[in-house]
Amino acid sequence: MSVLDRTIAHGFALRMASLGFARHHHRWNRRKGLRVQAVDLQLSSHNTHLGGRLTVNLGVGLRLRTGGWMRAEDCDGWVRIGLLCPDRQDRWYGYDPRDADSVAAALAAALGDIEAHALPWLDSWRAVDKGSAIPRLLLRLVGLRSRKPITDGFRHRR
Repeated sequence: MSVLDRTIAHGFALRMASLGFARHHHRWNRRKGLRVQAVDLQLSSHNTHLGGRLTVNLGVGLRLRTGGWMRAEDCDGWVRIGLLCPDRQDRWYGYDPRDADSVAAALAAALGDIEAHALPWLDSWRAVDKGSAIPRLLLRLVGLRSRKPITDGFRHRR
């Protein structure tokens, strides 16, 4: 098990569980009414044993079946955490994969942004709304749903 995975298991995952999220590797889901809120840690494809980066993807979608996990990018609406932060820039958290303190600092920064900016955004989606949920559900059932991310974190439909 890597330093990153150990640190996630012993700190980050425990805090996410206390917020009501269930874990599957680097992905967390929690149900709010008929919607599922997804929080995914995305590791950079350019990570090496000398340095790494991670970001957070967030999504809200209707649960179409009782089992399984929803990835943020498969939700009806999804966004990167940086677009919800005050500077509205893509945000990556750097760490040294060999150093537990460095990994813990990156995960603490990500968790701080999740609590300050992501949770209010996730909770702002109502359980079911006539303007977007039902038509999106019908489109999703026939496979015609857009997979484009939300580029403006505050322009999602409520």
